[in-house]
Amino acid sequence: MSIKKYLFLDNNEVKVYPTPYTEDLCTGGTPFATGSNSGDVQNAFDNDPTTSWGYGQGSNYYVGYVNIGYDFGDSNKRHVRQIVIYSAGASNNVSSVIIQSSDDNVTWFSLKTQTIIPDIKNYIELPPSKPQRYWRVLCNSISGMTWTGLGYIWMVREIEMMETAPQNWMIVGNPPVSKTMFDTNGMNSLSHLNRTNSTITKIMKDEGTLGQGKIYSYDLNISKFPDIKNITFH
Repeated sequence: MSIKKYLFLDNNEVKVYPTPYTEDLCTGGTPFATGSNSGDVQNAFDNDPTTSWGYGQGSNYYVGYVNIGYDFGDSNKRHVRQIVIYSAGASNNVSSVIIQSSDDNVTWFSLKTQTIIPDIKNYIELPPSKPQRYWRVLCNSISGMTWTGLGYIWMVREIEMMETAPQNWMIVGNPPVSKTMFDTNGMNSLSHLNRTNSTITKIMKDEGTLGQGKIYSYDLNISKFPDIKNITFH
């Protein structure tokens, strides 16, 4: 199996552009969930997709009740901006969730409702909120049949929680580029470098007077931005 990794050479510096999010923050805290019928809740936070946490119950006890989350601790509150959830495939599974946060494990704030698909990683982007101690994924709806006395099961292989990360080019070394540089710092994807819809803001220079107005100028090297389709001055 081959894995693509990317580095950029800028004059005499080897650089990478980090992803918009940190690494998974779910370490050093305490996982929690509404019970467990199959596997310990820790299994959903162990970075091992072959293990899982599962909860089985009738549907009338599911929606708005069943949840799984993470307690970061009172001195380690986090402002989570992305959650990744990987549910195992099962009949009558959870089909949508609500992401919630709390500072006291009593009053919960709903941040986003999201449809999820089993057997793949679901990436849930969250709006800005504030650092909180508790973060959880709450069942919002279930797929399959309506309540007939048959049990429902929600199996979660992995959950990851991330904050935003600084977005600046980072120097990781100097030429020659080595295998170690690629293995340690290489970018796995270039998708977050898509600048098609980005705004470039530059301060123009005052070039003196012309009648009642001013002349301003700025030199923009278009070759550094090959994806620019048009330029608008404001």
